[in-house]
Amino acid sequence: MQNAQYEEEDFSAYIDYHTGGRPFPPWAENLFSDLKLTPGRSLDVGCADGAVVERLGQSGFDAHGLDLDRKSISAAIANRNLKKMYTGTVTDFARSFDKLVGYFDLISFFEVLEHQADPKQFIQTIKSLAKPGAKIVGSVPNRNRFLVSLDRLLSDGDHPPHHFLWFSTEALRNFLELSGIHNVSVYYAQRPSLTNRHLSSRKIVNRIIFKNQNIDKGVMRTISTVAAWPIALILSIGDAIKPPHLFFYGEIPPHDIAPSRRSIE
Repeated sequence: MQNAQYEEEDFSAYIDYHTGGRPFPPWAENLFSDLKLTPGRSLDVGCADGAVVERLGQSGFDAHGLDLDRKSISAAIANRNLKKMYTGTVTDFARSFDKLVGYFDLISFFEVLEHQADPKQFIQTIKSLAKPGAKIVGSVPNRNRFLVSLDRLLSDGDHPPHHFLWFSTEALRNFLELSGIHNVSVYYAQRPSLTNRHLSSRKIVNRIIFKNQNIDKGVMRTISTVAAWPIALILSIGDAIKPPHLFFYGEIPPHDIAPSRRSIE
């Protein structure tokens, strides 16, 4: 996916990243709540506005961030005062900074794997940047999430050139193990709070009802705030039944260990 598609703000999420208005992603919370992290050198691939990079730095890591989107990197530097931030693909990064090959103790990539047209190459590059025994963590959208068919009908965000891959729990586990990742664990990521669902529902209401209409902003804000609550409640209930994201972690093995031969779903 080319960086222009991020920088031209095809989706409201990119606007939030560029302005610093995005809340901390709930699907990344599992990294800090579930895993016992030993501080070291970390790289967050697809770091957006640097929220995870900042949190890792606060946890004692020598934290680095990488993203295609130059506007997001600029926002991360300006809003969070982050220093070790890079623009480009993970392949570009590995080629340009050969001193960082085999350097990282932790590599994270939240909501990134589904964007890869060549996921096998992506994982191999991740492995090349990691130390043997390093941890990898991340998340992807759950292909069986609540109202997924409606989501795909109303938006092209889950289709190329945005998303190339749809993962279930089993498919994601198989892919990672076949790619040579050891001790893989895949489970449902932390769900968005009701407050976060209300914020996103307000954006849906504004986009559907008020798009291109000349309405007083105060009136629009009141209507969208009230109208968004039923949507948020429905989405929150649905999230509890079919969670929206999958969280995964695993370990980079010594390079002479062959991957599993199980088939991908």
